[in-house]
Amino acid sequence: MKKKITSSDGLPLIGLFLSLIISGCATSSSVVTGETREAIETDTVKVYQTAPKTYGEIALLEANSKRSMEFSDQGKIDAAIARLKEQAAKLGANGILVTEITNAEGGGISIGVGTGNYSGNSGVSVGAGTSTATTYKIVRGIAIHVIEEGDEVIETASEEETE
Repeated sequence: MKKKITSSDGLPLIGLFLSLIISGCATSSSVVTGETREAIETDTVKVYQTAPKTYGEIALLEANSKRSMEFSDQGKIDAAIARLKEQAAKLGANGILVTEITNAEGGGISIGVGTGNYSGNSGVSVGAGTSTATTYKIVRGIAIHVIEEGDEVIETASEEETE
């Protein structure tokens, strides 16, 4: 008995293919190195260039500006830092200590135009195209729980910690 092939037969393979493509284009990653906390709001995460007075390390973070549609260097850095803040907030970190900002090249933007004509036994085709490399920013940092910035105490020790 022959099985009739329908258009939905290839959907599982298409889904697998798309998930592999999407996972290969990750824009951020983290490695937990300390104790995570309850998730917080992203806008409460502060970014530090120098270490605050007292803090605990939660995780190593990395994010890039791929697929951000930003064209300026500052816009790309801002997009990558926004992604770092999202990761940090999910881990309960109230701060990110930025350790590195680098440039990277990858992918490209291609534009092509073509036309064709078929008449009788002859065919004509004309095409033109252009391509340019794209650059993006990679920002690395440490998700931290800030206890004390300079002179300002963010969190006091709980009763359990002082006993």
